[in-house]
Amino acid sequence: MRVKNLWIVVLLIGAPSLLRAQQNDSLDKLADDFWTWRAKYAPFNGDDVPRMERPGGIRDWSRASVDKRRKDLADFEARWKRIDIHNGTISRQADYRLIGSALSRVRWELDVNPSWKRDPTFYISQTLTALVEALTVPAPYD
Repeated sequence: MRVKNLWIVVLLIGAPSLLRAQQNDSLDKLADDFWTWRAKYAPFNGDDVPRMERPGGIRDWSRASVDKRRKDLADFEARWKRIDIHNGTISRQADYRLIGSALSRVRWELDVNPSWKRDPTFYISQTLTALVEALTVPAPYD
């Protein structure tokens, strides 16, 4: 009987820590997944060129590609909303809100201010910014 009571006490003490660790892991995993995705699909933009390493390749702004991004974004938003951060530390709550802000930025780019849909200069900046990034690689050169 004493061993059973000891296990109950251990579980009651350890459960909040375990839950907090799972919340941190899910927020960290969401952040890692999102920023990897964002680096691949974010439009080139003069305000964030030096802040983000981007993988090479062609950017696709076709309707099918944008629809895929919307679906991916909806999945990220659903994962973000499932995270219960209310009992987390202040720094974790701030991290949670920052990821929410980054998700909102993508929603804004795709739906609120869809330059990709209606602004021909968007495609010029996508081409020229990619070219500038390629030409301004810091030394040493290979």
